[in-house]
Amino acid sequence: MRQQLKHQIDSINQNILRLGTMIEESLWTATQALIDSDMRKAQSVLDNKEEMASFKSDLITKVLTSIATEHPIATDLQNLMSGIRVIFELERMADYCGHMATAVIELGTEQRRYPSGSVRKISESCILLLRQVLSDFLHKTDRNQQEALRESQKIKDLIGALRYKLKQKMKEDPQYVDQCLTVYSMISSLEGFGNRTVNIASEIHIMR
Repeated sequence: MRQQLKHQIDSINQNILRLGTMIEESLWTATQALIDSDMRKAQSVLDNKEEMASFKSDLITKVLTSIATEHPIATDLQNLMSGIRVIFELERMADYCGHMATAVIELGTEQRRYPSGSVRKISESCILLLRQVLSDFLHKTDRNQQEALRESQKIKDLIGALRYKLKQKMKEDPQYVDQCLTVYSMISSLEGFGNRTVNIASEIHIMR
């Protein structure tokens, strides 16, 4: 039974990693949709949300089934419960990707008057941070902790700088206030994405 449970936990963790990869792709697609004013890419993010939601539900079912049938104790139970918490953090991150895609569609194809390159840099840092954290989760280690902390701080700094630029742009060009406010909401989604990733890092610390 112990070997069977170990196999189930390993499979669950690999699927958590797969879900994380799906979310990375979703975030990057939403970012590219913004940069390219590509409504198809934005819509594909929204379309893929249903697939991710179904994958998440199946994954939660597998975790609960393992708990109900294998009766794990101590470390095994803790790992499974941590897995559930990580899955829900990832679910919220998928929601943030959806919010970004919706914002891109709201912006439409009008001429851009904001630094989209800054959004790209923030997204790249968010993706790198998520990869570092999920790698640590999979291997039950904190070897990437210092790098993750640096990347988290970088995200905060980039967000702060971009918010300042947007405020300045709104003062200089009032006609683009609505556009800048929409991008402002996207930044809040990226901030939430980063914060949820930090929550996963905290979960890893508890597991150890």
